Amino acid sequence: MLRNRGAALALAALIVIGTLCAWRLSTEPAANQRDKTHRGSTNKEASQYYPFNRFGHWLAQFWDWSTHDSVGFFTFVLAIFTGSLVVVSAVQIRYLRRADQTARISANAAAAASDTATAALHNSQRPWVIAENLRLMEPITIEPERYFIHALIDYRNTGTSLASAVQVWIRMCSMNVATLGQSWQTVVDDFRHHLEVTRSSPWPIGIVLAPNQSVTQSFGWGGLRDFDAPTVQDVRGGAFLLLGYLEYTDQFGLRHRTRFAFHPDADSVHPWDFQTFRVAGGYQEAS
Repeated sequence: MLRNRGAALALAALIVIGTLCAWRLSTEPAANQRDKTHRGSTNKEASQYYPFNRFGHWLAQFWDWSTHDSVGFFTFVLAIFTGSLVVVSAVQIRYLRRADQTARISANAAAAASDTATAALHNSQRPWVIAENLRLMEPITIEPERYFIHALIDYRNTGTSLASAVQVWIRMCSMNVATLGQSWQTVVDDFRHHLEVTRSSPWPIGIVLAPNQSVTQSFGWGGLRDFDAPTVQDVRGGAFLLLGYLEYTDQFGLRHRTRFAFHPDADSVHPWDFQTFRVAGGYQEAS
């Protein structure tokens, strides 16, 4: 409200000032002529000494000009209103730009709030699949160039919604710290290759897990002894890791992943029984 009153007062002041200036310019020749006529006279009019009298004299001259020169007065009024329209248009454009910026800010805030609500919904109504346990079904086969493992893996969906297309890949590696980082990434690369192969299947591949459901899967894998393959002595002593990677799809069609690791259930007092494993203290991740 105060901004609108201020704009109206400024516009009114501009019109009054413009009117007086235009009238003053239009009557300047007559004033110059009177000055020349009375230049030699020492008698001064009272209007030259008293401001109020001078203002009244200007008003009288303005009335005389507006009544005798109607075309000039009409042109002057038209110019004043045209200038007023320009000023009003500029003010309106300024407020329109402010309204556009406000609308854009509100739209961005609404979009951000919608994204936050969607993310919160996905996080609260999503599955969480973990690998709980792993145990061997037969002794690990290790040859000079190849190895093979056959194990049972227990999965559980600890989330609140269905998990589908659960697929996993596991890699056996030594506990050599120098190669663990590369082994961590290689198991993901192996999974990607496995996923590309299964995509050509005409049937759906993977496990479906309901909320709080667990399932045991028989899983066999092997291959060439790579850069991180443990030695026979490492396997017998239980000094190796099984790095795992799994992916699954939630009810919204979003993909999630879990990375896990197991090591033989053994220590310096109790040797490994060549069958059971326990969850490793590291190399775990879920998203």
